[in-house]
Amino acid sequence: MKSRHTIRIGHNSVEWHGPFFDHMRDCFGPIDFLRWRDSGNWTENYTVLALVEGKAIVSTVGMTRMKVLVSGGEPRPALQFGAVATAYDYRGFGAARQLLEYALQEADGLSLPVILFANQDVIGFYPRFGFVQVSSHSIYVRHRVVPINLHSRRLNPDDTGDRDKIIKAAQAARPHQGGLSASPDGSTIIWHLFNSGIIAHELPEGAGVVCTEEKENSLFVAEWLTERDDLDLDLLALTTDRSFDRIELGFIPRGDRFQSQLDLAADPQAHLFVRHLEQPDEVTHFPDLVVT
Repeated sequence: MKSRHTIRIGHNSVEWHGPFFDHMRDCFGPIDFLRWRDSGNWTENYTVLALVEGKAIVSTVGMTRMKVLVSGGEPRPALQFGAVATAYDYRGFGAARQLLEYALQEADGLSLPVILFANQDVIGFYPRFGFVQVSSHSIYVRHRVVPINLHSRRLNPDDTGDRDKIIKAAQAARPHQGGLSASPDGSTIIWHLFNSGIIAHELPEGAGVVCTEEKENSLFVAEWLTERDDLDLDLLALTTDRSFDRIELGFIPRGDRFQSQLDLAADPQAHLFVRHLEQPDEVTHFPDLVVT
């Protein structure tokens, strides 16, 4: 067996970007890291720890620096682990455990809590390392959306000017509420725009940027970047040519404008884990477009 060692892949580690992108596609299917990288959105806040054997990537853990909020408290530094994946031929031999232990030693050295989302088939793995699962909820709003003749401007993540608008909106936006939330991150939002059917819209009159996707029976509002306390749901009519009676939210909104209209449902598919972070005492839906 060839010797293995751990390397760090950052935004400047160009020689390892291709192997990492290939590793992600092999493990998770069609994921586009290349456009995200080439758009300049791989920043110093994202680092991949990789266990390598020669020129082959055996296992990875991506680490995103972020600010999290617990039950409406002040933002605090944390790490989110994502891209936790072991190449198929190396599974079952302890590679994931070895690399995760290495990553957690780094987090502990920085005195940072860690959050992550697990796949269904490995939810029993993370409690061995001190992770505790947090209950999550799906969030829906009973609200009628009827299209009008005016339309918001769609923001193209491939366009430099439009990307800048998204990033500036994220920097200015206030965090969402809930038991566990996080400050918006423009880089992560743009990654999601490159890798989903979600579309960013620039709203009028300083109402911010809203990211939506039309589903069969609901309008999915994945993110709403705004400095305002209350969201004006009527503005969603500018984003669609279809009528909807139901809105699904990818976050828990601030303010009380339509709190009485919220429908909450336990989400057994959201396997959210935290380590060295207190359990939230409020309903939780970690913002979808901050998930890595």
